[in-house]
Amino acid sequence: MSKILVVDDEPGMRQIIARILNPQGYETIMGEDGAQGLEACRRETVELAIIDIRLPDKEGAEMLASLKKIRPTLPVIVLAGVGDIENAVELVRQGASDYLSKPFKVEELLRMVRKTFTTQQTSAPPEEVPPAWETPAPAPERAREPEQPMPSPSSSPSLSEPIAIPAPALRSLSRKRKKQSFSLPSFPFKAVGIIAAGLAGVVLLGFLGSRMFRSEVKEASFPIPYSNPSAICWDGKNIWTSDWLTEAVYRHKNDDSFYLLTSYKLPGIQPIGLTYDGANLWSCSAFAQKIYRHNLDAQLSVSAEFPSPGASPSGLFFDGVFLWSTDLQQSKVYKHRLDATLSVVETYDSPARNPRSIFLYKKHFYIIDSNENRIVMVRPEDFSVRGIYTLPEYEQDKKMRLVGMACDGKALWTCADSVPKVFRHSMKSLKPVKF
Repeated sequence: MSKILVVDDEPGMRQIIARILNPQGYETIMGEDGAQGLEACRRETVELAIIDIRLPDKEGAEMLASLKKIRPTLPVIVLAGVGDIENAVELVRQGASDYLSKPFKVEELLRMVRKTFTTQQTSAPPEEVPPAWETPAPAPERAREPEQPMPSPSSSPSLSEPIAIPAPALRSLSRKRKKQSFSLPSFPFKAVGIIAAGLAGVVLLGFLGSRMFRSEVKEASFPIPYSNPSAICWDGKNIWTSDWLTEAVYRHKNDDSFYLLTSYKLPGIQPIGLTYDGANLWSCSAFAQKIYRHNLDAQLSVSAEFPSPGASPSGLFFDGVFLWSTDLQQSKVYKHRLDATLSVVETYDSPARNPRSIFLYKKHFYIIDSNENRIVMVRPEDFSVRGIYTLPEYEQDKKMRLVGMACDGKALWTCADSVPKVFRHSMKSLKPVKF
């Protein structure tokens, strides 16, 4: 039985790889960091190593060199997260056998493992046994129980209730309220003073009330019961997220509880981009190179699918008229017309090198550069850069990889690859970076 070393600090990722490989006759040996992986390599006769490119104690190049020092002929497959493709290609030049970009599919991992063993002329693996498993939930040590009982994924609340959202929602938030004019009837002279005092009181209370009830955004992070968040969007009422590994989409309450309202399985779709157009949810899959339109029913059934104009669709946004998509590898932004073919109206070079999420706020687009953990603000007319920003959480922890971002009109929401949390920020927390 061939032994495969799997080194990844994410328990859910180690678990899913083991669930894929073990039914095929491979024995998996686990390590959660570089030190454990190297110790296992010394102790066991491993024939293949699968390592994450970013480990808590070692970067990919250092880990690769250390494994090769122990076993010079050991084939190594690198797991590359979002924004790490170029680094993974460099590791292949340095001696890695191949790299596998997240998100990946079961068949892709198995094909690469078999190809590696064949190339190394090792003994063929046992006869294939069809895997009888469902995508597991993230490992319990990383997931936290929500404060309120979580609904079962199968028990989806009715979506017949209308979800009101402006088109786009963000535009209506910036519109000024129309001034109201009041006409006073004629009253006896003695009543004028009383009326004037009353009106003054109303004005004062209105002013104080506006100050009192003006909600300030509270910076917060919310634990989520899944470990690989890949996208986030707002529907005008709730926050939607996706997990590419579990092939699922989640709907959360937009308040301080961040209560999980519903979860939806999307078999065969690994969503890494989400947006809402007022009637449908949209997702995109980099692996399938497709953009999907979903009905708001109990299954989020696919009503249409379109080929992506780029090789690696990574983010979506609906501005009220057009659908926008980003491409991670080609560094492009596409403007689509919502017609029968989702035709491309304009194509722009993305100022973000590895663009992910995109959204519009106060007449500017904001695009994630997942390679640099930066947020680039651009003019929609020509995509010229007007500002570059970062967020404290992603500055403090360099290993966090910013992958999802959305705005609900006042708060900025983000998620990071392999981090079981969703973060809420004030727009004021964006820290300018010189460019």
